[in-house]
Amino acid sequence: YLNNNQIMEIPSELSNLRSLKILYLNDNKIIKIPKEFGNLHNLKELYLNNNQIMEIPSELSNLKN
Repeated sequence: YLNNNQIMEIPSELSNLRSLKILYLNDNKIIKIPKEFGNLHNLKELYLNNNQIMEIPSELSNLKN
């Protein structure tokens, strides 16, 4: 859980966690989602509500789960 932490930027290195299935990033100040998140093929749930996201990278369409 990384929610409610005033996070402004998501490190792209999180995409190295290939077995990651659930990621809570809600209630922060995130503006941008790293395009590398499209490589998280085991990700089933991604919570990003209540942030300041301006654009969703097209690479997220690579996620099938």
